[in-house]
Amino acid sequence: MRLVRPCTASLGSALLLWLTLGCCARAAAQEAFVAGSAGAAVGSGTSGSFSVSAGYLMSRRFGLEVEFSVAPDIERDGPSILTIQRLPNVTGLIAPTIFPGFQIDRSARLYSFHTDAVVPLIEQGRIRLSSVAGGGVATLSQRVHLQADGFDLPAFPGIPGFGGPSRGRISIPPVDITRHESETALSLQVGGTVDVSLNTHASVGADIRYQHVFLADQPLDLARIAGRFRWRF
Repeated sequence: MRLVRPCTASLGSALLLWLTLGCCARAAAQEAFVAGSAGAAVGSGTSGSFSVSAGYLMSRRFGLEVEFSVAPDIERDGPSILTIQRLPNVTGLIAPTIFPGFQIDRSARLYSFHTDAVVPLIEQGRIRLSSVAGGGVATLSQRVHLQADGFDLPAFPGIPGFGGPSRGRISIPPVDITRHESETALSLQVGGTVDVSLNTHASVGADIRYQHVFLADQPLDLARIAGRFRWRF
C-alpha cells in the first residue's frame, strides 16, 4: 500500500503535466494574424501594389488567409480589337488609324480577392518562411481614350476619257472618345512570405507572389513584390 500510493500520485502528476504541456503547445501553434503590404506589380509594365489580409494558423504547418489587393496602374500591351469594336460607331473612326495623329491612351486598375492556404515551411529563431497559394476573383477596370485629328480627302474628278465615278472632297471629323469598362475573371496566385519577428506580436518581411488572371480578352500575368507588416494576436 505504501508503494502504490506514491506511484499513483506520480502517474497522476505526469498525466496532468502532459495535458498541460499539450494544451500549451497547441495554443502556441494556433494564431490569428492580420497583415498589410506595399510594393510593385510587374507585368508588361510596372504598377504599385497594395494589399491587406487576415488569417488563422490552425497548426504549425497549415493555415488560411483572405487577401484583398489592388494594383492601381496596370499597363496593357495596347487596345484590343474587342475593345475597339465595343466603342460607339463614329464616322471616320477606322480610317484615321492609318494616318498620323491617331492616339490611344489606355489605363487599367486591378482589384483582387483571394482565399489562400498558408503553409509555414521554416521557422528558425525570429525568421519564418511560408508558402502561399490560392484562388479567387479579380476585376480589371479599364479606361480607353481614343483621339484622332480631323483631315480631308481630296476630290477625285475621275479619269478623263474613261468616264467613271467622281466625288468631291470628303472631310473626316476629329475623333475624341472615352470609354470605361470592367471585366471580372478567375484569378490564381502562388508565392511565399518571409517574416522577421520584432517582438511577440509584430513582424516585418517580404511578400512575393505570382498572379494569373484568366481574362477573356487577354490573360494577365503579374509578379507582385512587396514589403509587409504582420501583427499576430
